[in-house]
Amino acid sequence: MEHSQVMAKTKIQITFDFEGELNSAVEKLEQIICSSHWASRINIFTDKSHKLFVKFVKIGVIVIDACEYGFSEQSPDSENARLLKSLLGKRDTNQAIRDMAMLFTDEPFVCAEHYRNAIYLSNLKAYARADGIKPEDIVTMLASDECDRILLFPYHFLGRKPVYYELTLGIEKNKFANLIEQGEEENLRELCEAMRQANERSTMSYKSKL
Repeated sequence: MEHSQVMAKTKIQITFDFEGELNSAVEKLEQIICSSHWASRINIFTDKSHKLFVKFVKIGVIVIDACEYGFSEQSPDSENARLLKSLLGKRDTNQAIRDMAMLFTDEPFVCAEHYRNAIYLSNLKAYARADGIKPEDIVTMLASDECDRILLFPYHFLGRKPVYYELTLGIEKNKFANLIEQGEEENLRELCEAMRQANERSTMSYKSKL
């Protein structure tokens, strides 16, 4: 694929009104990162890793940009394009898969070892996937030294124009690692407190029976 075939992209940072319209903001975030991937649905009320992810987006630690793209002409499938589509684990009848192959067929890529149906673009230090991703995988990917960005292609376009979403860090990588550690410590404290309260209730019930 020649570079002239890709039309100029525009990049717009996505904003979420978590303070005013929490439900609609979470729904918007869910549409962007989950798409048709049913296992990735966000539940910020019961899932601690999802709650942490939403917090990171809310305070600007994880930044989401919408990247508009297009093609001035279509190119025939190359061997690289066919390999890329096979690594994504989807039939090439979907537009998102075909577009990913068009955009990145000239980039060095491999199958992302620890993430199903995802590819890794070494020159861009980016993971790319169509049909959504789990919030906890996003956090893990962005925390690794080999990743600068995550490229998500919704399996169904959310607007009239083809757009993919780029997720990056709004802070330094080492600071992000510290935030994750703090979040894990907080989760551990909450778990210990819940176990203590459960044990206390059980003991009280035992004493009352006696």
